[in-house]
Order: sequence, then C-alpha cells, then structure tokens
Amino acid sequence: MARLTASCARMIVLAAAVSGFAAPARAGTINLLNSGDAYVTAGNASANFGGAQTLLVGPAGTFALLRYDVAPLIPLPIGQVILSATLTLPIGVTTAGSFDVMLAGSAWVESTVTFATAPFPGGMLFTAVSTGAAGGHTLTLDFTNTVKSWVDNPSLNNGIMLEASSAAPGTVFTFSSKEADAPAPILQVVTGSPVPEPASVTLVALGLTGLVAGRRRRRKA
Repeated sequence: MARLTASCARMIVLAAAVSGFAAPARAGTINLLNSGDAYVTAGNASANFGGAQTLLVGPAGTFALLRYDVAPLIPLPIGQVILSATLTLPIGVTTAGSFDVMLAGSAWVESTVTFATAPFPGGMLFTAVSTGAAGGHTLTLDFTNTVKSWVDNPSLNNGIMLEASSAAPGTVFTFSSKEADAPAPILQVVTGSPVPEPASVTLVALGLTGLVAGRRRRRKA
C-alpha cells in the first residue's frame, strides 16, 4: 500500500506540473500612481494645465488626460499573470451626468500638452459612465484587459482620456492630480497564478482515478 501511495503521489506531482497545478506563485498587489496628468480646454486652446492640482472634466471641450507607467509589471514573475486591474477615481461632481473613457491615441507630455496639441482619441473603453449625484464620490473601473495590453505592448500605452459624454455634454467634475496633497486616481493591479481551466481539472481527476483503479486490479490479480 505504501508503494501504491508513493507512486500515486509522484503521479499527482507530475500531473500538476503538466496541467498548470504546480505550487502557485504568491499573489501580489501593486498600486500604480499616475506618471502624467493634465487637462485641456477648447476655451484656452494654447494653455497648458499639466501642473494644476485639480483636473477638470467637462463641459464638452474640456477633458483630462491620465497615464500610468506599467514598467513595474514588466516582466511579471515566472508563473504569474495579471488577475485584475482596477482604476479608483475619487471625483467631485459639480454638474451630474456621464462621461466617456478612451485610450489616448498618441503620445503627449504633461508639461506641454494643450488642447491644440492634445492626442487624438483612441479606442473607447467605457461609454456614458455615471458620475453619480453632485458631491464627492469614488468610482472604480475595470482596467484588466487594458493593462494586459499595455504590458504586452508598452508602445500602445499613451494613457487615457476622460471627457463628458455626448449624451450629457454639460457634465462637469474634478479630481486631484498627482501634484495635489489629496487622493489622486490609483491603478491597482493584482497578480498571481492563473486559475486552471475546468477541463484540465477534470482530466487530471479522471487520470488519477484510472491510475489508482488499475493498480488495485493488478494487486488483486
């Protein structure tokens, strides 16, 4: 029986390695502070607000830019993947409504960007996100797939744009920049071992069951 148990144990270890069930890498959480932020406005198209402590979104023609450096995630430790990425956005709402979040389609520099030189919009990430009622709120947005794409191809990371949605162009809200002595938007990334596919779990279980049954039959014979 001891030989059978030892043999099964070896098979379990082998099956775990093949199917992705090797000892999991320790999960970790990384809080990324933005590496660049600014807002721009059509009302003053040549002005730069990269040093502002409060960033403004809305009404239409005024939008904010944020960028996060994902270098701390490159490369990920062996055996780890990005499990989740969440943008936490503390905002102060002046005029309730909704806003869009888009990828910035080209590079920009915090200290020089203006409305006239602002990046063009890239792909849409979130459409018509509700600001909630007037006052202070903290919003969270799922950036998992976006961060994965930035890690896989850092050249695509030009940050994001936040602007009043076309459905509510009068929306106005603010949030603190990295220069302010107040909570600024944080991108929290959780890494860890990938969750095994259910099919892999089933195959390993069936294989081990067959192994044990076969050995028992041979011992009885």
